[in-house]
Amino acid sequence: MIFLLCLLLLVGCGEESPEIYETECPRVELGEHIGYLSIEGLDRSSFAYWACIDGDCRQEKWGEYPIEVRPMGDDVLRVCCGGDGQRVDSVNVVVIK
Repeated sequence: MIFLLCLLLLVGCGEESPEIYETECPRVELGEHIGYLSIEGLDRSSFAYWACIDGDCRQEKWGEYPIEVRPMGDDVLRVCCGGDGQRVDSVNVVVIK
């Protein structure tokens, strides 16, 4: 919960509202549900993410799921929504500039 509060404070301080990227991880690779996001100008450490299950995006809901977001080359993030039987519905990513 503290993470989301900090995220809102960082993102909400700018004049422009941040762009939120979403994936439902449509691909399955080695038993993991995977999505790829192409985001221009992405810095390897300038993003935050959260997940949603049945429309509920509270961390208590998704905190124990195997969610992973990691950079892959220039401007691409690999998003894992979980594995078989234990996955979230979607993962949202916001870039912090």
